[in-house]
Amino acid sequence: MVNYKPSIMERIRYVVTGEMSKMRTSTIGLFGRIKGVITGRYQLDTSKVDYDMARALYENTQEGYKLGAGFARVVINNRAAFMGIPMFSSTDPNAQVVLDTFQEENKSNFIRTIIEFLRDGDCYVYVSKEAPYEVVLHPEKQLFVKLTFIDAKAVDIEVDPITHNPIKYTVTQTIKWTDELGNENSAEVQQVHTVGYTELKLISGLLPSTVKEGRTPTGLSFIPIQHFKNAYSHSLYGNSELEPIEPYLKVYHDIMIHAMQGSKMHSTPKLGLYVKDVNKFKKVNFPTAKPQEEVDLTGREIFIFDPAEKAEFIEPSNPTGAAKDLLKLTFYNIVDASETPEFVFGVHTPSSLSSVQEQMPILIRSIERKREQMTQAWQRLARMVLYFSSGMEGYKKPDTFATDIVWDNVDYRTNEEISKELVNVVTAITTAVAAELMSKESAVDFLSKFVHTMKPYDPEEGVGEKERIDKTIAEKMRMPDYENVSKEYQDILKQLKELGLDVSDG
Repeated sequence: MVNYKPSIMERIRYVVTGEMSKMRTSTIGLFGRIKGVITGRYQLDTSKVDYDMARALYENTQEGYKLGAGFARVVINNRAAFMGIPMFSSTDPNAQVVLDTFQEENKSNFIRTIIEFLRDGDCYVYVSKEAPYEVVLHPEKQLFVKLTFIDAKAVDIEVDPITHNPIKYTVTQTIKWTDELGNENSAEVQQVHTVGYTELKLISGLLPSTVKEGRTPTGLSFIPIQHFKNAYSHSLYGNSELEPIEPYLKVYHDIMIHAMQGSKMHSTPKLGLYVKDVNKFKKVNFPTAKPQEEVDLTGREIFIFDPAEKAEFIEPSNPTGAAKDLLKLTFYNIVDASETPEFVFGVHTPSSLSSVQEQMPILIRSIERKREQMTQAWQRLARMVLYFSSGMEGYKKPDTFATDIVWDNVDYRTNEEISKELVNVVTAITTAVAAELMSKESAVDFLSKFVHTMKPYDPEEGVGEKERIDKTIAEKMRMPDYENVSKEYQDILKQLKELGLDVSDG
């Protein structure tokens, strides 16, 4: 709200630390931070994004931001759209079959992962084999590996002090249930995940009879939770993409609401009466009015004036004042801080043509950075999927869990422009190989940047591009009617056998 009055704690925080983002909360407290600064001792940043506020800005339900938070969804959704979903690539054919099936069945989960990664800064995915009752509900499924999302608000992490690798995930949440008599109950529980074990603790309330407290072995040498963290620094939790633009969203809202209030106040013209003698004017135009009595001008269409008197409507020439320029400045601050080209927000295309040509490379580099941030997390997720799929019916155990992450190229060019470039590249490479200026291995490696389905030329494990090429050449060397000749040959052998002739190789 415009008339929002900050709390005492917020005013103290401003005096001590200056302007702070309202989207950042701390688990160690204000005075704990001051102590850390004074002592100069290194301390891992354990503050979290205010997930409720980040989601409210995304949904545009946050009070005091509604006229500016409409940009939040555009920033998150378009960045997620440009990122796309990852594709898994393995040199092991058995692993590739599993990963292809997993990707096909979880496209929507991948999109959700990327949106939460960008919006909240943290996304937690629990990987497990599906329960038997869920298996029977999906007879068409081939891979029974399940992804379960854990609300980031419920998760606390403990890490190794040296490597900063997670050693414990604590999930705290409230569950509600109804007993046999129809009574509603609730319980606050903690589920602690460590290597090899999960432990359920009751904090308060009453647990249903089907849920038991205690420690349960998992038989795993790792924690089957993958944390997608949107951060570059050694912080324990990630950063929301909305944090840099949150102050500008607030400013945009305040300017807009003040401009709207001013426009409402000043856009209605006011009647101005320029008279020399007020009493005479009232007597002529309102003969029944008493002295010092207010008169009602409603419904009056004609006034009688002396020659030097007049009436006119008064209205400002620009009721919004400088609000337009301020809104434009704030908008470009949002564009710069979010690293989002202005055309993404839906501005007039001809006026933003230079933005498309100049800002698109910046967006592409930004998208590539975000993809690289997620690479290790996606690779670890793929390793867990391959581990859980080992031994499943219809799947052979892979020789390696190593997985490469492949993304679609971010390209704003037309299909015709992309095709022309590919033709030019292939022509140049072919000429270089024919002139013995480039090896086939180098040609394949270079061309694989343009065609993501290409494999390494001759890998140590699995099928490479060389083997594919040799297979294609062998098929071309066959007779054009090879399949028909083979079929006729088999028919002849069958007829000879029916006649009782010996058609064995001997």
